[in-house]
Amino acid sequence: MYLRIGIPSSRPFHCFLWRDVDQSRPPDVYQFISLIFGVNSCHYQAQFVSQKHVRKNQEHYPKAAETTLESTYIDDSMDSSPSKEEYVKLYEELSALWGFAGMHARKWLSNSEQVLKKIPEEDGAAEADLNRGICRQ
Repeated sequence: MYLRIGIPSSRPFHCFLWRDVDQSRPPDVYQFISLIFGVNSCHYQAQFVSQKHVRKNQEHYPKAAETTLESTYIDDSMDSSPSKEEYVKLYEELSALWGFAGMHARKWLSNSEQVLKKIPEEDGAAEADLNRGICRQ
């Protein structure tokens, strides 16, 4: 997700030096053009950008917007739906919403085999360890 977020106005503050192995010459200065993991504010920036994207597109993707604004941290969502059909609709909306931003929604889980059949296998997760807060593939 982070590399899909451009940082045009703060590039001068996201630099690195490179001179290969020749320490006799001054280093070349490069600027990152996208958000990188490891910057102290990267979580905040990613959350801010994702919520701004959602608010801008919530007319077209209302269920995805609700889930993203209320049940998502950075790029991990945890939500439920009252019916299998609504869960599949949520999958479709979130996939379209993130796809519109050049991102891909994956690590989907459900306790319904019927729902899992509607989700491509490569987008699914094998299991979730809710005690640790991560999904394993």
